[in-house]
Amino acid sequence: MTGRRSRYIYAGVAVVLALVLGPAPLAWAHKHPTPTERAAPAVVWVEARAQVEVALIEHRPVGDPSGVHIGIIQSVWNPVLASASGFAVDPSGVVVTTGALGAADITRAEVYAVNQAFLKQYGSAAPLPADPYSRHHIGPAGDRTEERLQACYPGGQTNDAGGCVVRATWDFRVYPYVTSQARFGAFPAEVIGKPTPDVTVVRVRGATSMPTVDLGRSTSGAQALAALGFTGVPSPGNPLLALNTHLATVGGTALKTTGLTADDLTDALRLGRLVPAGLTGGPVVAEQGQVIGLLVPPSGPASANPSAASPSDIASSTPTPATESATTAASPSASASASPCPGGTATLPPAATPRLVTAAAITAALRAASVTPHRGPVDTSFEQAMHLFKNRGYAGSIPGFRNALALFPGHYLATQNLAIATKLRGSSVSQPRQLPGQAAADTSTSVSPWLVAVLVLLGLVLLGLVAWAVLRRRRAPGPSTPVAPAAAAPPGTPPAPAMATAGVAGATAGAATGAVPAGARPGGAAASRPLGGPGASRPAAQPSGPVPPPSAPSPGSSPPAQAGPRPAPAGAAVGGRPPGASAVRPGGSGPVPSPSGPGPVRTPASGPAGPPSSASGPGRPPASAPATPGGGARTRNFCTTCGGRLTPGDRFCGWCGQPVA
Repeated sequence: MTGRRSRYIYAGVAVVLALVLGPAPLAWAHKHPTPTERAAPAVVWVEARAQVEVALIEHRPVGDPSGVHIGIIQSVWNPVLASASGFAVDPSGVVVTTGALGAADITRAEVYAVNQAFLKQYGSAAPLPADPYSRHHIGPAGDRTEERLQACYPGGQTNDAGGCVVRATWDFRVYPYVTSQARFGAFPAEVIGKPTPDVTVVRVRGATSMPTVDLGRSTSGAQALAALGFTGVPSPGNPLLALNTHLATVGGTALKTTGLTADDLTDALRLGRLVPAGLTGGPVVAEQGQVIGLLVPPSGPASANPSAASPSDIASSTPTPATESATTAASPSASASASPCPGGTATLPPAATPRLVTAAAITAALRAASVTPHRGPVDTSFEQAMHLFKNRGYAGSIPGFRNALALFPGHYLATQNLAIATKLRGSSVSQPRQLPGQAAADTSTSVSPWLVAVLVLLGLVLLGLVAWAVLRRRRAPGPSTPVAPAAAAPPGTPPAPAMATAGVAGATAGAATGAVPAGARPGGAAASRPLGGPGASRPAAQPSGPVPPPSAPSPGSSPPAQAGPRPAPAGAAVGGRPPGASAVRPGGSGPVPSPSGPGPVRTPASGPAGPPSSASGPGRPPASAPATPGGGARTRNFCTTCGGRLTPGDRFCGWCGQPVA
């Protein structure tokens, strides 16, 4: 292998290693949005409300000063029957939440409206009960206000004291994760499809580009989880909550309850309190950012009860920056519900563990509502901006955040991060502190799969080129012995074939044809090309009469040169052929002297030569003449041993000396 080629190969290997290993530290240092950050913008708060119109009718035994005996007092009420967290799965505003919202009882809203109407009309004479959604009494039997109240409750009939006309309709509201609900939230919605015990699907009216989650197909491969949600309408006082939990087994459907460490136990107990308080219905996010389900209380789907969670639970579950570490010990009452296990671990009673409603159940409910979950342009813009933002590309992230806000005005995380990026662009400040309510930053590093794929592909291509160069070098033939230049051929002679090789010794051909051995001829060697073959010199045409004898030399002059071939230098190629080879005449009449000597080359035949044939050239037998003693015409034009070209009448190959079959 030559030095230059070796340098090329080493340079190619160096380039491959530089491309594969050079950008690796940059790829490994790249930070990606966390699963929580990717799903957080799509988390919402959903309320099942009812619009209730109440017409309170009073029968007055004694008319008013105007003499009117019947009074009608109208009012409208909008009570909340059930509420829970939820998440959008379609940019058009399709939201998934817990089944408790679809199972709400609208008659409770009617009772609530009646109680409020009586309180408004009669004040302290008709106080509200402890549960404003329940029936109660405000006086003894026979009291006209009491009789009127009982007649107003659902199922009651108007009597002499009066009654009510009540009309109630559903009114669902969706509160997205925005900076102002008054300006950008409180979307009206309606139930679509048929609610199941675990899942309710609603659609926001008029939505076109809501943030969405990446809804998975199953729990396959998932174990470490984050449960997201709210405990009320999203606002500075109700930030987004995120709690860590684990599945009992990889790809399972039950949360882990045994072998819990101290931190695991703290998170599990806090989750058990926050799910009934509002996290029910919120997305459960796995390691790759896919949502694998939602959580419901152990007893089954139920409306959120914010009082179930303490302020410390909410504060400890609010996402914090990765640069800060917040550790919260489990409360005594919570720790008491767990039983210690050997090895410093604990077991949580199943009755205190929320239940996971899997992505398969959610997908089935969406299919029944004719909805196919998918993501939208606001998700793309926000995630691209987050990639730059988390790697301190503040100036580059600004257009992405602005585009996300243009598509979805009030986007909470886009608004907060845009303010930070605008402040820090062009500076060398380190990772900024995140604002309250913003998802935790990801300090882990990973390699971009696209970058790895491109580098691997490029490396394989370069290695293939290097291997091809090595194999090509090994297969190349070694240096050949230089050969003397061949004598110039007459005009019109076709070129010799590229596969031409040296012929056999003239003695071999002579023994077969009866010619004089090549070693006995002048010059000791003769040409090895066949007579009339490509590149061979053709003998000159003979005169029609006998050849005249040579004239006697004049006195004092040198004797004339003897006719015939001139001796060739020892070891030199004759007629462009290697030494020791000789040409064979057609018909086996003997070798033909090399035309390199002086004078015309004549055939040894006695008598005048016939006229040259236009098909075979001067001195050749016609192409149609029999070439063998048997009279059969040869049809083979190439030697079967070496591939050299043959002429009609050849009995031996002029290239390799083998008999012509």
